[in-house]
Amino acid sequence: MQRIRSSTIFPSSKKSIMPFTKKYISKQIYEVRTGGHYVLIKKLKRPVAFIYHRFFIRVLFAIPLLPAIIILRLVRPFLLIRLCRLHSLKIGHFSANTEMYLCKKDYESHCMRTRSVDIHFHANAIVCNSQLEIMWSRLFQIWPRWIMEPLFNANRLLPGGDQHELDVRSFSGRDENSRFDNSEPHLTFTPDEEALGLRSLENMGISAKDKFVCVIFRDHAYFDSLLGPGKDLRDGYRNASIQRFMRAAEELAQRGYFVLRMGKVVNKPFVSSSENIIDYANSSHKSDFMDIYLGAKCTFAVSTGTGWDGVPQIFRRPICFVNFSPLGYFQTSHVQDLFIPKHHFSNDLQRELSLHEIFDCGAANLLHSSSYADRNITLLENTSKELCDIVVEMDERIQNKPHEISVAADELQKKFKTIFQEGIRACGLSHLHNKVRANIGAEFLRQNRWWLE
Repeated sequence: MQRIRSSTIFPSSKKSIMPFTKKYISKQIYEVRTGGHYVLIKKLKRPVAFIYHRFFIRVLFAIPLLPAIIILRLVRPFLLIRLCRLHSLKIGHFSANTEMYLCKKDYESHCMRTRSVDIHFHANAIVCNSQLEIMWSRLFQIWPRWIMEPLFNANRLLPGGDQHELDVRSFSGRDENSRFDNSEPHLTFTPDEEALGLRSLENMGISAKDKFVCVIFRDHAYFDSLLGPGKDLRDGYRNASIQRFMRAAEELAQRGYFVLRMGKVVNKPFVSSSENIIDYANSSHKSDFMDIYLGAKCTFAVSTGTGWDGVPQIFRRPICFVNFSPLGYFQTSHVQDLFIPKHHFSNDLQRELSLHEIFDCGAANLLHSSSYADRNITLLENTSKELCDIVVEMDERIQNKPHEISVAADELQKKFKTIFQEGIRACGLSHLHNKVRANIGAEFLRQNRWWLE
């Protein structure tokens, strides 16, 4: 297939914001004219209330804590005290980001001349998973948010606060230096928790000797429950249909696996006649504890790239990523992982785009559903056969079987990694990657050789 430069087929998607600004101002003037002074006062109250709650109240509570902040500065030459915010609202941040923070802290402890102490607290009022909170609390004390949040804000009022501040969300769950592959998990289960986990598995018909796979497909149900129906507009491009995975699930069941469909809130049931396929997300077995235990103990996980897959990741379980997008954000650093991306269909060209073209047109780093629409690109889900092929490959890799397709695809893997590394450099995503160690599905490459042209 002849490679066509993106500039010739993809017009710029940048649009001026001036029409929107004029329309917004005109709307405000019209509403004030028709509503009178009552509407004007109501509109003026909004920014005033925002400033009051966001800034004034924070400063008011922070001022009495300034002496404590001064002490932090004075002892810094001997002891660096850092205020560490844990992002507990979403399980991806609460799991992978926190584990990455601990991995980097282990490395940092060998390099820092000054001893450091971190004081942890939740950045959010809501904690997404109580079991994960319990397990992190065994490694470090989590202080009350009502005490630590004002102290954190007070630290920002005086110069030099950056050295005393840690935001765990800044420790990306991305493991570009393969720290997870070169270290042991920080979290472990107590003997009582292990016993509880085994009993819960037995209640589902799974013995301690059985193999099981956890599967999670992102859909709009969870965000609908948080934000209201139809509000998952930004990230909807990441959604995929769990029903297409049934063929793959039945193949895994025939290979002796139990298949557990995961999810906090899900859109549709996942029902099969096979006793080895369990819709855990819609079952009475679901709990915060089992959400973590299953992710830690599964033989491998299958995910479309969503928050929960941070759990098997921090316990160093292999993950098979399917229907993945955006392509440039795939976690490439774990040698045990496999992935296949969504297909990028150009509505202008009436065909799928090659890997070169995906990078050339900027589609490898699009983070909004509307951005794909602006480029007139439709993301197509993996077929049932593609999903089945990649879980079979993952199973045979785990069992160290010489998978004939993967052996034959070695040259295609090298070609993919070369193009991928060139692409991420060109589109400014090199900081998210180091060496590309994960593999793309071998059969996917074999069936789509044109994709690498």
